[in-house]
Amino acid sequence: MKTKSFAALAALATLALAVPAPAQTVAAPRVTEHRSITIAEAFPELGAGQGFVLHARKIELSPGARTELVDHASRPSITYVTRGEVMEHREGAAPLRHGLHAATMDRGGIRHYWENASAVPAELLVVDLVPADPR
Repeated sequence: MKTKSFAALAALATLALAVPAPAQTVAAPRVTEHRSITIAEAFPELGAGQGFVLHARKIELSPGARTELVDHASRPSITYVTRGEVMEHREGAAPLRHGLHAATMDRGGIRHYWENASAVPAELLVVDLVPADPR
């Protein structure tokens, strides 16, 4: 019985170390939905864009706040820092500091979260290309 319990605990510990986890008590980000544009309606000439929506939002991170872990397997995005600076925590990589006016492109294979480790508020503008009918 102890062996099974130890194996289960070891498996959970391995899983916990494999995915960056947000801290216990942190401020939640404030997300403002700006606009969504259905690619097929706005740009019918773009055959490859059929079935997708261009989605823009602002994420405000107070000092100590962080976002949830996000997987970009089916939704590429561009993130632009419009205020302050943030740390990007990508799976399998050292944290990256992004200052004011920095931009990143996130695509398949990237799982990450954003954190405001500074003492001043930070703000991100995120534009995703998401399936029109996510299932």
